[in-house]
Amino acid sequence: MDRLFSTLNDITVKAETECGKHGEDLLCVYQRQALQNYASLPLPDPREKSWSRLAAREFPEGVYPLAGKPKVDYRAGAIKNDNDFSGRIEIHENAIEIWLSESAAQKGMVLSDLEGAFNKHAHILEMMKTGCTGTGNDKLAAFTAGASQHGFLLYVPENARIDLPLEITGGPQTENSVLPVSGFIVLGEGASLTILSKQYSSNQSAKISVATLNLRYYLGALADLRVLEIQKLDKNAWNFVDEEVRLGRQAKLEYLILDKGSALLRRRLDVVLEESGGSANITGIYTPGSKQDFVYDTQQNHLASNTASDLLFGGVIKGDAYSLWKGNIYVAEGTRGADGFQRNQNLLLDEEAHAESIPGLEIIADDVRCTHAVTLSNVDEEQLFFLQSRGIEKEEAEQLIVNGFLESVTARIGDRFIQERMRAELN
Repeated sequence: MDRLFSTLNDITVKAETECGKHGEDLLCVYQRQALQNYASLPLPDPREKSWSRLAAREFPEGVYPLAGKPKVDYRAGAIKNDNDFSGRIEIHENAIEIWLSESAAQKGMVLSDLEGAFNKHAHILEMMKTGCTGTGNDKLAAFTAGASQHGFLLYVPENARIDLPLEITGGPQTENSVLPVSGFIVLGEGASLTILSKQYSSNQSAKISVATLNLRYYLGALADLRVLEIQKLDKNAWNFVDEEVRLGRQAKLEYLILDKGSALLRRRLDVVLEESGGSANITGIYTPGSKQDFVYDTQQNHLASNTASDLLFGGVIKGDAYSLWKGNIYVAEGTRGADGFQRNQNLLLDEEAHAESIPGLEIIADDVRCTHAVTLSNVDEEQLFFLQSRGIEKEEAEQLIVNGFLESVTARIGDRFIQERMRAELN
């Protein structure tokens, strides 16, 4: 871990020097603040549970340059044979491609690169409130905010209902690269949108890439957001994801995560129900195989009355893979009617596979209903015997059991488009 942060330290020094050339440019002001925060924060404690496994992995020696300033290609209007999406953002080391459909543009949707977000649409970022653009006390999130030259702003204005989903794709495509990306998603009051997001990479060599991603969402009153986020980076990537979603009055969130790739993944998800009536349904599916370590830290924060959150993370662990899920439900003092639930389910396919779960409740109110549950199991031998007795080969029988486990998780997804996409990815 020391070698990883030594690499990031070198990058932040160069990034701060570069920002100094741009005076009071709003993006650079934001980045300098983030870099100062990064420098002031201590290294993560390797004894802390969510960092201990990561600290045990040795970051390979080498030169890891920061991805340079990308070329931005913006296109608006109709594109031949692209009737499935309202817009698209594609992010790689050298380029950011942004496309927005005519119908979405007519409804006032805004898509912008990072520089345009701060220097042309600062009034939209101000809608997010301070907490949603910050990095808190997470050192890696501060690094991403300070060092990133890649990112985007997505805005759906008040009462605009976007019928077709929006696609966000990207990831490192070259070896020995560091690609930090910052994304800001804002839905105005009564707005509605579906997002399909994919992290992927084409680097299939033995070299390492580092992909860090900050996503900051703000949902105005009565807004409705549905997200499917898929991570399929190659098996040599180190991936760090920091997400925060803040929900206004009676806003609704359905968030689904599928993690399959990367050698190492650390994902932090913070859902903040900050006004009355907000609700969040969060589902995570992860399928690590040999030599993959996945670590999750989820927070469900009920800061207002009559809010609801329901979280289920389910994992299928193969080979010598490792997973850790650590979750917490917080209910603020003075609130009433909070309803929070969290559950972690793991299916271990091999003796070397290892999974840990650490649920937590922090309740400073009386009128609440908050619970948690954890299950850890191996392939059921009786089910396996039953299927084999019907003439099904052992390998196929095991796959049927795994499919049943995954289906029990995906069945809770309400949005049909997201559910179908998830099933296609799992198949």
